[in-house]
Amino acid sequence: MKIIISTLFFVFIANICWTQSSKCSCEGDLDYLLEELKNAPSYKEQIKGAKKASFYQYVEQIKGEIKKEEKIDLHCQVYLQKVIKQIRDEHLYLTPVIKRVKTDEEVKNFQASSVYQMTPIYEENLQDLEKKTSEYPTSDIEGIYYTTNKLLKIAVVLNDKKEYQGIVLESKTSLWKPGQVKFIIWSKENSVIAIEYDWYHNGHYRSGKNVTYLLQSLQYVKNPDRVPVFRKRNTASFNEYKKLDGQTAYLYIGSFKGSTKNLRELDSLYLAIQSSVQEVKTLIIDVRDNTGGGLRANYKLLDILDANLGKQNLHLIVNRFTGSASEHFTLELKSRGATIYGENTRGAINYRYRNRASNKPSPVTPCYQYRIGLTVAKNPKEFKNLENEQNGIDPDITLSYDEDWLTQVLRKIE
Repeated sequence: MKIIISTLFFVFIANICWTQSSKCSCEGDLDYLLEELKNAPSYKEQIKGAKKASFYQYVEQIKGEIKKEEKIDLHCQVYLQKVIKQIRDEHLYLTPVIKRVKTDEEVKNFQASSVYQMTPIYEENLQDLEKKTSEYPTSDIEGIYYTTNKLLKIAVVLNDKKEYQGIVLESKTSLWKPGQVKFIIWSKENSVIAIEYDWYHNGHYRSGKNVTYLLQSLQYVKNPDRVPVFRKRNTASFNEYKKLDGQTAYLYIGSFKGSTKNLRELDSLYLAIQSSVQEVKTLIIDVRDNTGGGLRANYKLLDILDANLGKQNLHLIVNRFTGSASEHFTLELKSRGATIYGENTRGAINYRYRNRASNKPSPVTPCYQYRIGLTVAKNPKEFKNLENEQNGIDPDITLSYDEDWLTQVLRKIE
C-alpha cells in the first residue's frame, strides 16, 4: 500500500525532539494555563463566588489525576482541556504548536517519539476484527468507518468496558499504522465523552450529545462519499449563488472571516446578487461549516434582505460547525422571521478573540508547547445568552442525516 507523507499533517513539537525535559511538567503547564485564563472575560464573568471554589476544587482533582497518569506525554492536553471546558466559552482552546512533516527522516523521528509509542494498540487479530465489524448493519454504531479524507479505515467496536474503540484497519499515511487506537468513546451522565488522538497522536478531550453525533463531528463516517450534514465536502465552491427556479434562490456563504480579501470577495458577491435576491419570493441561505469571522462581513447582506423584509420567505440551513459570527447571523435572520433548518449550531456566541491585526502572539505553555486561544472581549449585549454558549441555537426543523439537506428543505417549503 502506498504511504502518503502529506504536508497536511503535523507532528507535535516538544522542547527537544518530541521528548520532555525533566525540568518541565504537565502540572506546570496547567498552572501556566490557569494564570492565562484569568485574563479571559469569560473567566472573570463566570469564575467567582461558589463557582470559583468548585472550579479550583476540580483543578486540584485534575492535578491528582495528572500525578497518577502513566502516559502523560500522550494525555497532558486532555487534562488541560478538561479544565478549559469548565468555563462556558467555546472560543477558548488549547492546541499543540506544530510543524509540517516533509521528509522520511522526520517521519522516522516521529514514529520513534513517545506519543507515537504510547498510543494504545489493539492486541487481538485485526482480520477477525474487520470481518466482525463489516457484518454490522449500517444503522448500528459499531462497524467500518472512514475518515472523511479517506486516509484511514477504522473499525468501531464496543469493548468489555462499554467503551467504543476506533481501531485503525488500514492507513494511507505514515503517521498511523494498523492496530493503533484512534479514539475511545464512553457515556457520562447525559452526554458522551471521548479521547481522540489527532493525526500527530496528541490526546484531545471531546464531548457530544450521543455517539453518532460525536463520530460525525470528528469526521468519522461509514460512507465518506455521502455526508449530508457537511456542505463544503460536497462542492469545490466556497461561496455559491444560484437560481433554483423563477421564484427560489440558494445562497451558500462559506466564511464571514474579517480579512480584507474575504470582505472584498463577499462585497463583490453581495453586489452581484443584490437585484436577483430581491426578485425571488423564497431565499435559502446555507451557512453549514461557516465557523464565523467578523460581524461586519454580513452587514451588507442583512441590508439587502431588509430591503425585501416581509415580501420574501427566508430559510437558513445550519449545522454543528456554524459558529461565532455565523451564529450571530442566525439570530439576526431568526429575528427577521427566517425558518432555521438542520441541527444545533456550535454554541460559540458570547465571546470573541482579539483583532488579528494586533499581531499579539497567543501564549504558549512552557513545557508541552500548547498554544492557548484566549478570548479578549464579550460580544454585543443583544447576543448575550449564556444558555446558547456550548449548547448552540436550536433549529426550528431538524433535518435527517440520511438525505441531502437542501433536498429536504426544498421539499418542506413546497
